[in-house]
Amino acid sequence: MVRWLLIFMGIACSTAEAGQRPNILLILADDLGVDRVGAYAEHPTPGRTPNIDALARRGALFRNAWSQPSCSPTRASLLTGLYPFRTGIGKAITGQPSEYGLEPGFIMLPHVLAAAYSTAIVGKWHLSSVAQDPDHPRQVGGFDHHAGSLRNLNGESYFDWVKHIDGVPSDTTTYATTDTVDSALRFIERESGPWFVCVAFNAPHTPGHVPPEELHTFDIDDDAPDHLLMQAMTQAMDTEIGRLLAVAEDAYVIFAGDNGTDPSATTLPFLSEHSKGTMFEGGVNVPLIITGPGVRTGEVDALVGTIDLYATIIELAGLESTVTHEVDSVSMLPYLLGYEGEPREYVYTEKFLPNGFPSIYSHYLQAVRDGRHKLIRIQGQSDRFYDLADDPFEETNLLEAPLTGAQVAVLERLRHEMDSIQPGP
Repeated sequence: MVRWLLIFMGIACSTAEAGQRPNILLILADDLGVDRVGAYAEHPTPGRTPNIDALARRGALFRNAWSQPSCSPTRASLLTGLYPFRTGIGKAITGQPSEYGLEPGFIMLPHVLAAAYSTAIVGKWHLSSVAQDPDHPRQVGGFDHHAGSLRNLNGESYFDWVKHIDGVPSDTTTYATTDTVDSALRFIERESGPWFVCVAFNAPHTPGHVPPEELHTFDIDDDAPDHLLMQAMTQAMDTEIGRLLAVAEDAYVIFAGDNGTDPSATTLPFLSEHSKGTMFEGGVNVPLIITGPGVRTGEVDALVGTIDLYATIIELAGLESTVTHEVDSVSMLPYLLGYEGEPREYVYTEKFLPNGFPSIYSHYLQAVRDGRHKLIRIQGQSDRFYDLADDPFEETNLLEAPLTGAQVAVLERLRHEMDSIQPGP
């Protein structure tokens, strides 16, 4: 049973007529950190992402956006507005028959948008177990339509994989990245009213490969190093994103990563041991770019999380939601449209296993940061404390030397914030 259930939600439409509501396009890249997006300029050889970079020039680029450290928890948090410990999804869902998947009962983002929007998710879902209904994206997620894979393509190929359309599986040989965009365009083209579409790419997640030659400009073969294969896959995704942007000129467009870059594709100065799956910045600091009507252009240094897309998208849609229980999501509209609002003082992320709600987890990791400092707590280990301004790659644990009085005060504030969110195991 889901322990933490939203019991009641009242949804009131704004005074805007339905036809005036903006279309909203959410694009999720899989295993793409800030190191692999040119617009962030945080790596000397990030790859080739011209469409994403152009999107950044037209909108707001968030420099300090956090996700969860792996894909399923990020997706669950984004769609529920809740931290992982409230949903029971603390790590990537596997293909094991006994694996826990997201259970019914949560008020998902599409449930809120249903008051005025047609909704679809195309591409990867990754919130259901193999024992759950293959129509999980609609039956539990609340989407009107799903077309894509239920989980990762590991064990399959981007060129030969099983596609589910509203729960019905079929084999396809259409390149997965291209198929995802094709499915999105088909949905958009048939909608006459406002739509919300989540385009959840499998790319650039493994298995590594050379994409169709018309989608990238890398001179490589399948034996190329992992980071080059990943960059080619990212460019192929970027090329296909160009087709999406062509039909979303008047929409709000949100581009985000679900977690940091895979360790096999991470190169210096980023550290492979600080990448996807970890609490370090390489695992949780992700690209987040938002454009659309009225959005101010430029970089935003504020602390935000992909979890905040829940509240942000509801407000962009012109809807108001009232929830009797706490939602962890905080709207980013103050940064986008110049509204007044309370910024986050802290941002939080976590990872645990197994999924579900056991009384004792076998592994629990947490991290919280303010504008400069960061605390990492790993079950069974000593805390780690970093100054991100002086040490952006988190190589010096400040707790290994005497702290200044100011540092002690910051550390205690971070510990208090972490404990106030979730005391841990």
